[in-house]
Order: sequence, then C-alpha cells, then structure tokens
Amino acid sequence: MSAQNYNKLKKEWYKKLKDSGFNDIEKSTGQIGRTKPNVTNRNSDQISAIQEYYAMARSFLIDHNFVSEFEKIVWEYHSEGLSLRKISETLEKNKISTLQRDAIHAIVKRLEKLMKSKYLIP
Repeated sequence: MSAQNYNKLKKEWYKKLKDSGFNDIEKSTGQIGRTKPNVTNRNSDQISAIQEYYAMARSFLIDHNFVSEFEKIVWEYHSEGLSLRKISETLEKNKISTLQRDAIHAIVKRLEKLMKSKYLIP
C-alpha cells in the first residue's frame, strides 16, 4: 500500500471513529490519558480529606525552610496538585531538571513526612 493510500484510509477511519463518538485515550505522544478525573469516583469525605491535605501542603510551602530552591519548586508543584509525571515533565520543559518520576516521588514523600510530623498530632 502506498503512503498516499495509507494516509487516505487512516483519515477515513479516524473520521468514522470520531463521528461514532469514540474517545481515544492514547495520546499522539503514546501516553495514555484518563477518560474521567478521579474525583468523580470519590465520596464527600474523601474529597474533603484531599482538600485538607492540599491546604496543609500549601501551608507547608510557606512555613518550611527548604534545603534548596529546587525542593521548594517540586513541593510547590505538588501542593498545586500536579502528578509526579507532570512535575517531572514541567521541570524538564522549564530546563530545571531531568529527574524522573521515581526521584520526584522520593522528594515528595520525604517532604510529606516532614509536613505530617509538623502539622499532625502523632
């Protein structure tokens, strides 16, 4: 099959899928997207707990003396609700760091432990 015929056929089928209401969760980058936000599957107590957590995270951002500006930036992104993957992508896009999710996760978990020890009664 020639490239021209392939592209024509591909365009035809993508149109059929779109017209049928099909929502492809695979992005052009190859990453898998979500069909719905997670919040819709949570009850009001869970939503309240999430809101309280992020309010505490924002307070920690203001109150804590971070060891580096980099850690503060990572925590700021976390306190805004960015996923580990999104934090990693944003740091790379802004030429701040090329750390992967696992390294970002370790920083967030360490800071989260400090935050909880500061604000929560043991």
